[in-house]
Amino acid sequence: MGRTFWINCVESDNVKYYLIFDPLFSNRDSIYDNDDRDFQFAMFCEITLKLLKNINFQPNVIHANDLDALVCCYKVAKKLKCKLIYDSHEVFLENFNISKVHKMIYKYYEKKLIKKVDKFICVSNAASAYFK
Repeated sequence: MGRTFWINCVESDNVKYYLIFDPLFSNRDSIYDNDDRDFQFAMFCEITLKLLKNINFQPNVIHANDLDALVCCYKVAKKLKCKLIYDSHEVFLENFNISKVHKMIYKYYEKKLIKKVDKFICVSNAASAYFK
C-alpha cells in the first residue's frame, strides 16, 4: 500500500510554489527536532521526485538550503541539467544531534557534493573556513 500525501500549487507573481503536505510529518511542532529527521527528509526527497514526474518543471537553478536537502537537489539538478546552488545556513554537522553513523554519511555527501555545486553560499567567514 502506498503512502498518502497532498501537493498544492500556489502561484504568485508568475512563480509557482509547490507545497507538500504529508500527514506523517506535517502535524509536528518542529521540522528539525525529531528523532526520525533522516527518514523525514528521505520521504520528502521521494515525494519531490514523484512530483517532478507529474509537472512540467524545467528550472534554470535549483537551490538547496541545507545539507540534508542537498542530496535530493543534486539528483534533481543533474537530471534536469540545471545549475545547483548550495546555501549552507550553518555547519550542519555541528548543529544537530545526530548519531555517529549518520554524521559519517552526511560528511561523505557533504565532501562529495560541495565540489559539484555551481555556486556555494555560506552564512559567515567562519563557516566558509570550515568548508575549505
